Order: sequence, then structure tokens, then C-alpha cells
Amino acid sequence: MSIKSTLENVGGIWAAVVAAVVAGPLGVWAGELDPPDPAGLAVKIAIPFCCICLVLVWLWGRTISQKMRRILASITLVMGIPALAFYLLTYFSVVVTQPIPTEDGMRTVRLTIGSEYRARIDSDDRAPSELLLDYAFDPSKIWTRESIRSNQVALNALFILSFSLLSAGFAFISIRPEKGAEEPVAELAT
Repeated sequence: MSIKSTLENVGGIWAAVVAAVVAGPLGVWAGELDPPDPAGLAVKIAIPFCCICLVLVWLWGRTISQKMRRILASITLVMGIPALAFYLLTYFSVVVTQPIPTEDGMRTVRLTIGSEYRARIDSDDRAPSELLLDYAFDPSKIWTRESIRSNQVALNALFILSFSLLSAGFAFISIRPEKGAEEPVAELAT
């Protein structure tokens, strides 16, 4: 197959998929819904992973049947959408966003909290943002470092996994069958 025929078969759909794959993690980052710790790391890792998924689908997607591509697209999208939803649920349960006053005006701080309090901390059913105010916005004084790190790893992994799965799913959908290479349709037995 020549490059020209490949590009004709792929068309504008592939370009739109590539743009969406890169825009997805960047859009979440711009909306400040990416994992805050370490800042920007998940986006820097997710975009190359998404591009790797695109390249793998580009290289091997045409070697499998249209039916198998639809199955793989369905599987990756069905796994990617709940992974993204689970990421967002996790994000809103373990990330505290707090505006704080500074000399230059208000500044928003985003911190990942832990799930296990230190032994000497009495939470008294107080909100995490209140505890952070009392401890100078240092989560490691309130929650164990292991639980904070565990939440950071979970957030970053879910972010990267969800966008990688969605990228692969959209890439499988975007591959059009080659011209003149229609797959036979199963005939109904009468």
C-alpha cells in the first residue's frame, strides 16, 4: 500500500482524532483538573502515551479485520470512559482546592491529601480544607506520607490510563476500510 492511498483512506478523521488526543489531556490541564502533585507531570506523560497508542493503531490497525477493530474500539472506549469517570471521582475526593490570600492577591492552591490521618491528628469530622488551614497547607503534617503518595500515584495512573484507552479507541474508530477491500457480509440462511 502506498502512502498516498493510506492517507486517502485515513482522511480528515485521523487528523481530527490526533488533534482530540492531544487536546484531551491539555484541556483537562487547562481546566485545572489534572493531578496537582507533581504539577503537570501527568499531562507530560499522558500525551506521549496517547501518541504511542495512535502510532500502534496506525501500524497494526490495518492488519486486523474491520470487525476486530470495532471490537477493540468498543473495548477500549468502554474501559476508557469509566476510567476517566473514576479518575474524576478520585480527583474530587483527594484533591483540595483552596484560595489563599497573597501579597499579589488571591492564589489558588491545589493539594493531594491522604486517606490515613497521622496518629496525633484529631480530625473531629472537620473538612480537609480546615485542617490544611490549621497546618499551614502541609498535607504531610495531617496525613501519612504513604497515603498521600498512594493517592498521587492513583490519580496520575488513572489520568494516563483513561486518556490512553480513549486515544486507542478513537484511533480504532477512525480507520476506514481500504477502498475495494470490503469484507464479505454473512448471508442469512433461509
